[in-house]
Amino acid sequence: MKKLITAMTLIAGLVVPSFADLGGSLSSFEPQSVEGVRRRPHGEPPPPPPPPPPAEPVNTTVISTPDSPVRIGGRVAIGGGAFNGFTHVNVELGGALHIRVLPMVYGVAEVDLAFRNYSKEYDSDRYWGYRTEFEDSFTEVSLDIPLIGRFQPLPFVFFEGGLKLGINLTSFYSDTYSYYDAYGDYVDGGSLDNGEWDADPVIVSLVAGMGFTVKTTFGNGPHRPRYSRDVDVGLRFVFDFNNAEFDYEVEDKDGKMQHYNAGEGHPWSIQFQVTYLL
Repeated sequence: MKKLITAMTLIAGLVVPSFADLGGSLSSFEPQSVEGVRRRPHGEPPPPPPPPPPAEPVNTTVISTPDSPVRIGGRVAIGGGAFNGFTHVNVELGGALHIRVLPMVYGVAEVDLAFRNYSKEYDSDRYWGYRTEFEDSFTEVSLDIPLIGRFQPLPFVFFEGGLKLGINLTSFYSDTYSYYDAYGDYVDGGSLDNGEWDADPVIVSLVAGMGFTVKTTFGNGPHRPRYSRDVDVGLRFVFDFNNAEFDYEVEDKDGKMQHYNAGEGHPWSIQFQVTYLL
């Protein structure tokens, strides 16, 4: 029994130092670089994440921004109305200047080239006893200068009102007719006469309206930088203070000038307008 205990003691004395030496060797092991790639030692924190990609550039060459006190833009409007048997159609093309007077108050000045047409259809038997359908058409081209005050309680809603001065550039009329012949067939008689229409040289009108401002964004990459524009979309009511007279003269078959008056009244219209602000 004593021999067995002595043998076990000798074995333990040999094995324990060996394991101690092995543990020391393991603890002293350091990772090495492999083919130029450095391995992270145990306990070293991971590297920081890569930075986010840079934001796409924003156009900085815009003429103005929504916060600019002065803005310019282009404008187009189309409208229509009816008065005293006349149908009124108008188109306006031009530019606009917006000036901020107070945080919610703007002054708006515009310069527009306006095209107006007033037409009236009626029946008459004034020629050769035939029942004839006539259409009188009066056309005017003018330079319009609206001066308007605008109240914008919200960034996307506005109300406006003011006066518009229209300077007549040219005006003319045409008189066309059609009738039914003895067989009941419709005949387009063409134009009886056309010439100058003596329209008012200056027209003063009342303007009132409301609308909305919407934002549009363009560009989608580094080669097409993103930028935004404001677009005003709204309706206007326009009423002429002038009492327009629609009269003209026609030469009859005997060579005599006959004067005709198609009517008179105060033209008005409701316009749909769009202004693109730079």
